[in-house]
Amino acid sequence: MCDSATACLLDFSIYTGKSDTLMPHGLGYVVWSLGQPYLWKNHHFYYDNFFSSVKFAQNLLDYGTDSCSTIKQNRKKWPTDLSGNLEKGQSKMNQIGNLVACWWRDKRVISTLSANASPDMGIAQGRTKDGHIEKLIPQRVLVYTPTWVEWIDMINSAHTTVLGQKATSSGDVVCGPC
Repeated sequence: MCDSATACLLDFSIYTGKSDTLMPHGLGYVVWSLGQPYLWKNHHFYYDNFFSSVKFAQNLLDYGTDSCSTIKQNRKKWPTDLSGNLEKGQSKMNQIGNLVACWWRDKRVISTLSANASPDMGIAQGRTKDGHIEKLIPQRVLVYTPTWVEWIDMINSAHTTVLGQKATSSGDVVCGPC
């Protein structure tokens, strides 16, 4: 788990194999256990779809903690009307209690679940072969994406990985809730 402002490592957990203990939050248990000291303190957790579920995001809200994550569309309680085909740039959103589920297509479909951004559209800067462009994307995607991208850029400017290679936004750096 890292602080998103400083990229300082706050805590970590090493996977040592499957546990026989029943995990109350499914795979979200990893985020939950590392994030315990930060519950009820107005922190925002950002995590990947590997750990996310509607139930887990609601549990975080119950503990006064906002969250934003990508989510797989086959998760339990994911709105069934957020499926089918979308054209590039189209989005659909659905409220689940105090959470907003967002389904948006850019180059591929991106599904997010969030309690910490408005359901509005925002402007993002993009790049093409011909230069920079502005495009409308859901605010929920804007909230999630810069956290990871800026963190990776900060690491690139100051550090190298153990092997001496620069980290990239393609997944060389993995971080839990920030």
